[in-house]
Amino acid sequence: MPRNYYKDLSYQLLLGSSQPLLGAIAVIIIKQVLDGSNQQVALIQAGSMAGLLLSLPYTKYLSTSLPQKDYALPQVLAWIAMILAGFAGDALWFSLLVFLALALFHISSPCQGVLYQQIYEPQVRGTLVGRIKQWQLFLVMGLSWLLGHLIDVSPESYHPAYVLAGILGFITCFLFMSIDTGFVKVPKIERPSFLNYLQILFKDRKFSLFMAFQFLLGIANISGVAVFQVYINDKGFLGLSPDKAALLAGVLPPLAMFLSIRFWGGIFDRINIVQYRVITSIVIGLGFIFYPLFGFWGAFIGSIIWGIGRGGGQLAWSIGILDFAPEGQSSTYLSIHTFLTGVRGVIAPFLGVWALETQFAPQELFWMIATIIFLSAALTGLLVQVPTESRQ
Repeated sequence: MPRNYYKDLSYQLLLGSSQPLLGAIAVIIIKQVLDGSNQQVALIQAGSMAGLLLSLPYTKYLSTSLPQKDYALPQVLAWIAMILAGFAGDALWFSLLVFLALALFHISSPCQGVLYQQIYEPQVRGTLVGRIKQWQLFLVMGLSWLLGHLIDVSPESYHPAYVLAGILGFITCFLFMSIDTGFVKVPKIERPSFLNYLQILFKDRKFSLFMAFQFLLGIANISGVAVFQVYINDKGFLGLSPDKAALLAGVLPPLAMFLSIRFWGGIFDRINIVQYRVITSIVIGLGFIFYPLFGFWGAFIGSIIWGIGRGGGQLAWSIGILDFAPEGQSSTYLSIHTFLTGVRGVIAPFLGVWALETQFAPQELFWMIATIIFLSAALTGLLVQVPTESRQ
């Protein structure tokens, strides 16, 4: 086992505690405890994507030659924002602090990809990262169930949960920074200008086509997740209780990811990224088909299917893009990738909520989303060439 594996695992497990508090549980608090709006749900959903949008200037102007520190330092501030969210008793302030925490957690995502490239060999990278994600998801699943039940019984119980998680995360974040990559420190490398990033995107046809179809997938998937959160929490639709909403959005998807991610990790190490992304996209799309069927049980089945697809998609998103990057340019390619994810992710939740409130019934909207995802999978499989430097 690589020498940094257990240090990485321990921090990622704690990081998993933030996921329900900043995701499904945060939405439940907004809608069912603080009586917030659907737009505030979209704001929370857009938080992580805003961080990705800012990741390009962060890696260009503020990153160093130490990806472990570049990855962890913004998270110190994110844990502080979580602590403050624990004291918020107003929907607006709570949603803004959760948005800020999510943005800070995700602003250094490219640095994590670079770090993984340095500490894990490519032949086992998918398996090891998949194993870490699996245990992280186990914690997410358990906390989502527990917090959903606690909020159902005692709505004010979210206050100490956010404060405690934030304090623990703040402390252990510094331990993560001590990861040793074994590389000699070098002076900070000057990052390309924004125009150069665009030139790279348009010159590398394989990469640009892959990014274009991932953009289509992301718009549909991210907007669909926001719509689903509103659909299960809003009294105008399913209007489920906090424990049932937590089950559908916070327990079942992580459970499905937990059970499938090692399988996906093995598949990732055996087939090329184009084939892999097509398969995971199809599974994600199937989940949206089931969401509006059979009431609670359709959402139940859809959550499991979506979670299975998301388990594989998470690996494709976090380390799959490395297959397209020429040697020495992984940070640049990851920055482009996360920036584009941020662009679509900031827009998509508000687009989805707007469409649900003004344009489409839930069934029509979920099936339209599934169709777009299937289209992105077909275009990826037909038009994107496998990278020359692929693991295959």
